[in-house]
Formats: sequence, structure tokens, C-alpha cells
Amino acid sequence: MRPDEDPTGPEGQRTSGSPRLTEGGTAVLASAPPTPSQPATEVHAASHTLAEHRLPAVPGYEVLSLLGAGSFGRVYKAREAQTGKVVAIKFFTHGTGARWQTLLEEVRRHALLDAVPGIVDLKAVIASADPPYYVMAFADQGSLADLLTRERRLPAARALALFREAAEALAYVHAKGICHCDLKPGNVLLDARGHVLLADFGQAQPSGEAAPALGTLFYMPPDQADLRNTIPDPCWDVYALGAVLYVALTGELPRYSPAVQTALDLSPDVPRRLARYREWLRQAPAPTAHRAVRGVDADLARILDHCLRLEPRQRFADAGELVAALEARDLHHRRRPMLLIGLAASVLALALTILSTLRSKEAALDSYERDLATQLMDSDGGSASLIARAVDLQMSQRLERVTEAVNRDLAEATRKRDRATLEAALRQLMSTNEGRVSARFAETSVTDDKGRLLALVRLQRPKDAARRWPLSLLAIDPATLRSRYAHFSWRDWFSGRGDRYDEADHHHPPIVRPHVSDPYASSLDPEGLFVSISAPIRDPAAGDARPAGVLEAAVLVSEMGGWIRQAHLSQGGAALLLDRRRHLLLHTGKPHPPPRLGERPRRLIPPEEDAALFPGPGGTLAHFRDPLDGQEQLAGYARVSDPRVGWVVVVQHDRAKVLGPIDDLRGRLGWISWQSFGVMALLVAGLWGWLLWMLRRLERGVG
Repeated sequence: MRPDEDPTGPEGQRTSGSPRLTEGGTAVLASAPPTPSQPATEVHAASHTLAEHRLPAVPGYEVLSLLGAGSFGRVYKAREAQTGKVVAIKFFTHGTGARWQTLLEEVRRHALLDAVPGIVDLKAVIASADPPYYVMAFADQGSLADLLTRERRLPAARALALFREAAEALAYVHAKGICHCDLKPGNVLLDARGHVLLADFGQAQPSGEAAPALGTLFYMPPDQADLRNTIPDPCWDVYALGAVLYVALTGELPRYSPAVQTALDLSPDVPRRLARYREWLRQAPAPTAHRAVRGVDADLARILDHCLRLEPRQRFADAGELVAALEARDLHHRRRPMLLIGLAASVLALALTILSTLRSKEAALDSYERDLATQLMDSDGGSASLIARAVDLQMSQRLERVTEAVNRDLAEATRKRDRATLEAALRQLMSTNEGRVSARFAETSVTDDKGRLLALVRLQRPKDAARRWPLSLLAIDPATLRSRYAHFSWRDWFSGRGDRYDEADHHHPPIVRPHVSDPYASSLDPEGLFVSISAPIRDPAAGDARPAGVLEAAVLVSEMGGWIRQAHLSQGGAALLLDRRRHLLLHTGKPHPPPRLGERPRRLIPPEEDAALFPGPGGTLAHFRDPLDGQEQLAGYARVSDPRVGWVVVVQHDRAKVLGPIDDLRGRLGWISWQSFGVMALLVAGLWGWLLWMLRRLERGVG
């Protein structure tokens, strides 16, 4: 501002600021402008009242009131007679000679910006009047300083809108080769619609003209506060405009300090004041309060930081670059939803690809697993059916042989307790038609209807374990066993009740039809397990008369292992033989120690589960548990068709061993899939990162 400049702007509309000091042909504010929380000092003080001044007469205008007065003149609010528009009229009451020439230069600079949006409109200049005056548009809503005095700070959206309008207006000013040099809230006016009007071009200078142009403290960058920089730079206005936005957002000046303000006020002259001001700006912390304001995004924060750089080369070169940065930010924000949608679509597509691939892999492996399990269970079911037929044949033949041995002679000998005849019949039962000893039965016996032993014949094997033949029979004197067993009615083969073995004192009636007993241990072979085939002894002509006794023939279950192994089970398969009460008779895959003498094997399958487990004559079991160790098995089963036997054959394979390779394959394929997905994700992330980087370069004008 020049020494002879009027502190009221050319529009004369309540500009705020502190008085300027003059020294050496230059001027600077004696103190910083008030912060928005402090009321601005009006140039038209209380002493300038309407009572002290008579309203002037202006042709074509009705003067309404005095707005302000200064050393150069007065500014009045007036109404145009023909249109009724409210205007501001500035009278140059003390302007003669050089001062009037200075004011004319300001008017000429203002005239260059006439009819530009965002600049106070110059309507008329009457240089021939006495005193001279010019007419300008009137700002209905006052200045930004007035607004901040009332509200202290503005919402981010409102502050950004005003900042953008001011930057666009300033870009036109800079394009005309003019620097404002004194931007501050008091010089940013608001019209009736709240839009920005830049005012007070008293400090404005052509960009190439060498003349000092000092602005307002804390709105002025350090390079403008250096009297050696006599050529105005548009980046000075960029700093000042950034400071205006910072004040509007935070309610405080950038790099402002009350202590520094006091020191500046105490400086004896302008050069020293400016030197202290520059020194303080260099050491003051960078402004950061705007980053915590709600609604200030990272892009806007970077733009504001760029405006408030202390180094001129680090600021935007002029308001045009600032507007371009704001447009780039707007473009980035417009692109952001599309980019987010594109990124979300990419992530969703990748996720769907991963999901569909994993599901397809799992579906294929599950299908392969089901097919393999079904194929193996069907094979096990077929093997179980073959074994069941073999067991059925062997047991049915034994049942028929025992049943056929019961005749009138046996019944008569039983009633007469004829031991010799009974033993002869038992020997015949244990021999083939050729009279050779058979291995069908390990022991045969006859008891009376009370369970008392009448005759007993046992099979004798060679002492040499390497020899299997010849076999011989040995008759046992029943008297030698009576000391241990008074009777055998408590045995399942006699009564068919399956009662506990320790209830030997209980007497039960004999069976009335052929019967296959529960398994039991015997002194015949302490390591073997036996079942007995028994039949009631009665005269065939007697009908349903009470049996005279029971014929019993013991079978060593391990003898059946040879039959079962002939089925040629697939590798890793095992066959199980379960009796009618689901005791385990035989297990070809795991050792199965027999119970101790006098103990019955534990029932492995509860009665309520039996029908659900084996619902038909044969089938497959996808989750059968091994009776010995509880391991899950794939199995097939078949019932022995003879209802007098009631056994079930199960052929099983360890589920984990069979399907384990598929689980290993699932793990390997899963690892390969996730590696592939990771590579795909890195590629997608890399492509998006490159795209975003290129867009940012384009927005910033780097590439």
C-alpha cells in the first residue's frame, strides 16, 4: 500500500484492519488484523456519525448513509434513482495532485477487472465532479471478516466454496498481470447471494512493475515482507488466500503468536518489524490445525499446505495453478466412487473366483471321495455277502447234523441215562460217514431235562502242533465235572435265555427248538472262542412233549476264519462276525482275545441301535465304528440267511486310510489354490496401484 493510500478500499464497504504506519515511502500494518474471535475495528469510527456530516447530493442517486471515512475521502451507501439498485459511492474529498493521480491508477487497475465474476463491479467514474467520485456495486452481506466475527469459523464445505470462488476470481486477476498483494477476510466481500467479491485493489500492482507492495501481517508470506523483493509475485496472493481459508476453517491465523505480535508492535521501525516477522515465520511450526477439521480431506489439506509453504517455489505459482489443483481434487473425488466401485468389483470378482474355485475343487474331491467310498463299500458288501453264504452253509450243515442226530433211540437212552449208548451217539455225531473223525465239532454232550450232564465226548488233537491229523475222540466221565457244575441249565445253549454265567444256582427249562448259543470261553482251548449248537431231545413221534434233555455240539469259532479268508478281501480289509446279540465272534483284522472262563463277551451294539445299523439283509455302512477300537470304517454287511443262526458278517476298511490320500490331495490342491489366489491378488493390487498412481500423476500435472 502506498503512503498516500486511503485505508478504506475503493469500494469503501467496511474493510477491517489496523492503521498503517508510513516510513521511507512504504507502509505496513502496525499490528496484525484481529482474529475472527475479536471484533474488527471499523475505519468509520464512532466519531464519524451522520450527525457530523451532511449527506452529499449526487445526480441520479439517493445517498442513504455514510459507510466509512478516511484520509482520502468518504464512502456512502446510495440508491440509484432509476433502477433502485443500492451502490457504494466513494468521494475523493482530499484528493488533489499526486494523491488523485494515485487513486486514478487504482481505478484504472480496477477497470481492467470490470465485469469479472468475483470482483467488485466498477459502475462509473466522475473525475470532473468536485470532489471527484466513483460508483461501485454494494456488497449486501458485508465482508468475510464480519462473517467470521459472528461465527468464528465456517463449516468445511462453506469455507471451501468461498475459497474456490476467491481463487477463480484471483486467477483472472493474475491472468491480467495484476497482483492483489493484500488479500485478507476484510477484502473478501459477500454479495446478496453469499458469493465472493474481491475488493480493495489499493495495494495491487502489475506483476512486472518494480514497486514495494506490503500486505497484512500473518496473511503475508516472508518473501513479500522483504523490502528487497520489489517485483510483486502472484504466489504472494496464493499464500494470503491459503491463510484466509485456514482462518475460515480453524478460527485462528496460521503461524500466529500473541507474543510475537507484541514484539512486532514494539519494533521501532518498519524494516526491523519486517525482519522480526520473517524470522518468526521461518521458525514457527507448520500449521496443522486444519487437518483435524471435520470435512477436510487429505487432498484439500495438501492443497492448503501447498499454499502456506514459506518457500515461494514450493507454492502454487499463481491462482491459476491453485484452481487447477482444486479441479484435480474435484476430479479425484468424482472418480473416487467409480474407482471404489471398480476396486470393489475387482475384489468381488476375485473373491467369487476364489469361492467358485474352492467350491469346485471341494465338489470334485467330494464327488471323488463319495465315488471311491461307494465303490469300496459296494465291494465290501459283496464280500460280506459271499462270507455270509459260506457261514450260512457251514452253520446250516452243523444245525442239520445236530438236528438229525436226535431220534427215538437218543431220547430213550437219555431217559434211561444210558451213558454207553449216549457216548456212542456222540461219537457218531463227531465222525464222517466213513467213520473218520470230523473237525466240525470240538465237543458234544447230552444233558437231562434238569441240565445234569449225562455224557460228554471231546475232540483230541495231536500233541505235535505241526500236525493236524489224525484226530481222536475222548469220552469224559460226567462225575468228574459234577464237582464243578451241578447242572448246566443256566447255560445259553441249554435254556436259550442268555443269562449271566454266574447264576449257576438257577434252574431253567430246556430249549424246545434248535438253537445257536452266545459265544463263551472253554477249557477245551483257553485261547479260543466257542459257540454251541443245541437241539431238544425228544421222541420225534411224541410231538411237543417236554424234552428229555438237550443235545449240544460246540464249535470253535476260529475254525471259521479259514472260510472267511477264502473270500480274498481287498488290501486292508477286515471281516467281522457278529452273533444274534451282536457279540463279536471273529475279527480278522485285529487281535480279539477271548473272555475269561465263566465270562461272556461284552455286547458291542445296543439292541436299540441294531435295527438302524443293519436294517436289511445286506447293505453298506458309510460310518461304521469298529467294535474294538471305535475307529470309523467304510463297510458292507450281510446277514446269514438261516434265521436259526441270526449272525451278521461285516467287511470293513479304515475310512481314514482309504480317504486319507484324498485329504492329502485336498490339502495340496488347497495350498496351490491359495498360492494362485495370492498371485492373482498381488497382480490385481499392483494393477490398481499403478492405475491410481498414474491418475494421481495426471491430476497433479506430473505426467
